[in-house]
Parts: sequence; structure tokens; C-alpha cells
Amino acid sequence: MDAQTHCRERASPPGSALHYALLFEPADTARALRALAAFRRETHDIVGLQPDPARARIGYWYRELTLSSGAAARHPVTSELAWSQARFGLDLAPLAEVLQASQLRLEGIGFADEAALRAHLYGSAGVLGRLAAQICSATDAAAYATMALALERTAWVRGLGRALRRDQCPIADVDLAQCGLTSASLLTGHGDDARLDELMRLQIAHARSLLVAARGALPARHGPDTRVLRALAAMGDKLLDELERAGRQVFHVHIRLGPLVKLICAWRARRDG
Repeated sequence: MDAQTHCRERASPPGSALHYALLFEPADTARALRALAAFRRETHDIVGLQPDPARARIGYWYRELTLSSGAAARHPVTSELAWSQARFGLDLAPLAEVLQASQLRLEGIGFADEAALRAHLYGSAGVLGRLAAQICSATDAAAYATMALALERTAWVRGLGRALRRDQCPIADVDLAQCGLTSASLLTGHGDDARLDELMRLQIAHARSLLVAARGALPARHGPDTRVLRALAAMGDKLLDELERAGRQVFHVHIRLGPLVKLICAWRARRDG
């Protein structure tokens, strides 16, 4: 399997949100964005491994980033990142911050409040957002970083059940206390339905407020430089609607959007852009 195909299958398989968001993008832009998303996927999946293999994998990716800067990458993802670096003049060194975020999660980092959680997510999402802005020739990299944070926060809500099954509780202490819960009660499956529903509503509200702020930070003029972000933001809104309907079931099932919904979001972004 060649490097492009590997990144496409890892980052934007048919039916995924990114697959539809990139449908109408120029080939080089889509290729570079897939490389970034594939790197995020590879590093994100590390937190699901046992501690020793996970630490070894993080070390591997640190070495790969060094090799990609020297155009000697061995992994398909870093090979594609090296191509993106040459094509768009990217500085790949900040991608180490994405690895640092995975490392912190492996160490069982906790979050006192929503601000602390957002700061953690921004450490990785902000880097990817700024690089994506450069690929898309966007003039406001900060707006891209803000939207990347909002999309990551939305994905964080959908992944709550998976995180709990890994014995990780990625919810701020203050939110748990507000709902009369603790990390221990969530990890052991205790907590009455009303409190779990309240907790889900609170997490969705956090993510939705970020999406609203991120959309407001985008340039008022629609254009090709923000088309991918607008498509993904629209899908994020729809996903939050589904999560809200599911309530506490998010802790037990994986919620997905249908392909038609994703296609409509992408088509509207293409039309408006």
C-alpha cells in the first residue's frame, strides 16, 4: 500500500466526516490535510495501548518526526508529511506537541475545570489547526486553531464512553462535582440516570459553545480557504444534536452521522464557498 492510500484509509475512509469535507478540495490540499489527520489518528490511538507499548510508540513517532524533517521518513504518514512540508513549506517541529498531549493522557492527567481541559486539547489541536491554515492558504491561522479546538472538544464528547472503558475519565472535576458524580463512580458504572444525563448535557454545552465561538472567529466572507472548516463545523453541530438525543447512552454506544447528512454539509460549504 502506498503512502497516500495509507493516509486516506487512516484519516478519511469512505463515509467519514473528513472524506466528505475534502470531496471538493484541490488534490494537493486534500492530500496534505489527510497527512495531518492521519498523524493525529496514529498518535490518538496510542492512548488505547498498554503503558509500555504506548511509551515505545511515542518514542517511535518522535524519531519519525525527526526523520521526516530530513526527508528520510520510514512510516507512510511521515512520508506524506515530508511531502506536505516540501509542497506547502510546513514546519513540522510543532507536531511534537501532539505527541506530548498523548504522553500526558498516558500519565493519567486530570482536569480541574473546563479551562484546563481546553488548554490540554489546544496543545495538540491548535498545532494541527495552524498547519491546516497554511495548507489552505488561510490568512487567519488563529481562527483555524480555534475551530480545530472546537472540533476536538466535540470528538472528546463522543469518545467519552470509549475513554471510560480504558479506565480514563476525561471530564473536569468541577463538572463531575456539579452533577454529584466522581471519576470513580463513572469508571465503576455507578451513578443514577438523571445525573448522567445532566453530565452529558453539560459536556455538549461546552462543545457547542466552542463551536459557536469558532464559527464566529472565521472571516465573514466565505471562501475556499475556510470551506473545509465550515463543512466540518456543520457536521459537528449535527453530531452534537445526535449526542444530545442519545444522552447517557453516549457512555455505551458510538454515535455516528449518516453519510447523506455529511454529504449535504460538505455540499453546502462548497456552494457557499
